[in-house]
Amino acid sequence: MPVQRILKEIGFENVYVVPEQEKPNGDFPTVSYPNPEDANAFKLALELAEKVDADVVLANDPDADRLGVYAKDSKTGEYHSFTGNMSGLLIAEYELSQKKERRE
Repeated sequence: MPVQRILKEIGFENVYVVPEQEKPNGDFPTVSYPNPEDANAFKLALELAEKVDADVVLANDPDADRLGVYAKDSKTGEYHSFTGNMSGLLIAEYELSQKKERRE
């Protein structure tokens, strides 16, 4: 699976994929609506995340133009979803901090 391979290549360990969703299936039998913006699409992923004590949960839609993100609150252990705007802000903050570090 490309995402697993890429994440491992850049140094991430303990990358898990929901077994029931690992192989592409155009009928999407495990979700009622294959949209990562829909919390119901994360049901199996969040169950796996709790089982393996994941910090972050990612899901994309079938053509990979949308990404859903959940992160675990280190104090409560609860998973919280990020909106697209929140995810974009985190990416922007990271990019700007890296530019500042490189003094660009």
